[in-house]
Amino acid sequence: MTTSALTVEGARLKRPSFAFDLAVLVSSLWFFGGLLLDGWAHNHLDLSKEGFFTPYHAVFYSGFAALATVLGVASWRNRMPGKPWYAAFPEGYGTMVAGVAIFAVGGALDMLWHIVFGVEQDVQALFSPTHLLLAVGGATMMCGPIRIGLARPNDGTWRARFPELIALSFFATLVTFFLMWAFSTGAGIANDPHRTYPALRGDALADFRDLQVQNGIAAVILRSLVIAGITGFAARRMTLPFGAITLLIAAPNVLIALMLNPAWSSLLITLAAALVAGLAGDVTLQRRHGLLDGSSWRSRAFGFGLPFLFWAVYLSLAYVASGGFWWSPHIAYGAPVIGGLAGLLLTLSGEARPPKH
Repeated sequence: MTTSALTVEGARLKRPSFAFDLAVLVSSLWFFGGLLLDGWAHNHLDLSKEGFFTPYHAVFYSGFAALATVLGVASWRNRMPGKPWYAAFPEGYGTMVAGVAIFAVGGALDMLWHIVFGVEQDVQALFSPTHLLLAVGGATMMCGPIRIGLARPNDGTWRARFPELIALSFFATLVTFFLMWAFSTGAGIANDPHRTYPALRGDALADFRDLQVQNGIAAVILRSLVIAGITGFAARRMTLPFGAITLLIAAPNVLIALMLNPAWSSLLITLAAALVAGLAGDVTLQRRHGLLDGSSWRSRAFGFGLPFLFWAVYLSLAYVASGGFWWSPHIAYGAPVIGGLAGLLLTLSGEARPPKH
């Protein structure tokens, strides 16, 4: 399972092998597939009469069990007589152990929550305290491979970067999952409140339209923050192979779009926007040798440009597919700029620490 070790506080932490990273990846795919399946069920099925023990929970929690088992088996095989208990954990995966513990507690509490309050529907499921605790546990579990990547920032091959890039993609997907209440802009003609609620008139219609626009702009801002945050973090802290930025943008946006609205038009629009923005980011990093200086103007342009490109392409294609917008031109043309500014402001929040050599 391991070939070398690192001394930390008098103990020797085992470096994880590629086979171990691959096992974590496969079990993580199972785990996150179950999460998306359960999210789809909460959004598309009536679960009000269901209890905790549903087929969707079975896939989700069995994926967690597989991930915990992989970590447990590796720790058991790495145990060393006379050494501290934490020395058995593969290097960098101590946070995953904490995540497993948090998730296990959250799962038990979630079962009790469902028994007492029933099964949440739609947006309620995103604000349930036990679900938020599960989110914290899941995000913490994904930090193991990411920490390994930060320990070797200058290795820019896909073989070296694959585990942490998948982990970063899952992390971004998890964040986007819990922001899905603001995932859709709702700018198409079919979403016009006057069409969907023809009884609305006067001030009531104007107020409702304002609320719909505000929700759409919130979607632009929040998704832009995720795009700029996850790609900027990776680009400043690690040397990345070509295609990494595209993966980090496409994975969360396409997976959540698939869960919420599996129509081909919606998926293709999202994928096209992610490809254009992602490839622009990948080309930029290749010219910068795969690493950005967090204080440079290029980092600022990177933070602004990726969300701007994503929304410019997304809204342009959505305009054609929807037969037009009910949004005014001022809002439709300004939305990509708002998304870019959100990404830019994120780059101004603090200077990145230089990578370790």
